[in-house]
Amino acid sequence: PALNAANVWMCRRMAAIVADRGEKNAAQELRNDADSMADAVLKLYVNNKGYWYSENEKGIKKAIPTCIDFFTIGECMTKDLTNKMKKEMMEFVMTDLWKGNWMRALALYDDAAQQTLSTAAGRASLYSSWQGMSLRPDHGVTGAYTAWPALTAETFLYFNRPELFLHYLRLVAPVLKEGPFGQSAYVSSEIAPVRKAGRGGQDYFEGAGGAFAEVIIRSLFGVSPDDGNSKLFMKNTPRGFKAELMNVRLNQKNITIVNNDDGLKKAWNQ
Repeated sequence: PALNAANVWMCRRMAAIVADRGEKNAAQELRNDADSMADAVLKLYVNNKGYWYSENEKGIKKAIPTCIDFFTIGECMTKDLTNKMKKEMMEFVMTDLWKGNWMRALALYDDAAQQTLSTAAGRASLYSSWQGMSLRPDHGVTGAYTAWPALTAETFLYFNRPELFLHYLRLVAPVLKEGPFGQSAYVSSEIAPVRKAGRGGQDYFEGAGGAFAEVIIRSLFGVSPDDGNSKLFMKNTPRGFKAELMNVRLNQKNITIVNNDDGLKKAWNQ
């Protein structure tokens, strides 16, 4: 569902581009493709649960409670989702994925994770060099790839919950006590704080943390250059704090973006 939701977004974006060039038939074909894929994605929603089915080529569906569908579908198909779906998706993340200062990429009750944890060999793999697909800290139940909390937090803004967006962004600060972001971090537990994952194929230093900078620029301050357009994203939505982002280059002009109680506005630098 996440990959096809991304296809929906790309088709619609390309439709807007070719429409601006006067290619109306090509634009309509792309929109039709996008609408057809969006309908197929929506049919994969697990009603009342907040997560999604995956479906193979034989038509067999399997519910997979992962964060990847949350932020990809949430951002690429925001307007296709009902308010009920958005509410359930947020509750799923807050209840089943986020824990303390970090998050799980996959809910603990996922079938594959439960099968692994139910065996002695599976439990032992938590402390070996290879932790298995469902337990690995970047995409499994023990933690999350560093980009996932950033994109998850951003999706709350897309769902018109800016206070939760800011709240979850701020929660991850303790991870940086060990220095720059790594490939992933473990969720915190009663016996260990949230910390970077440095084994099981995880790089201790990695560029995935750049997602936080991107989210701060793109959504916290609304800088979304789009085919030469310099409109601010959700500019009338207050983010819940006051700040300025200076020296932003848009349309060959150097500007400051002011974030205040009324939302975002541009101040043109001299």
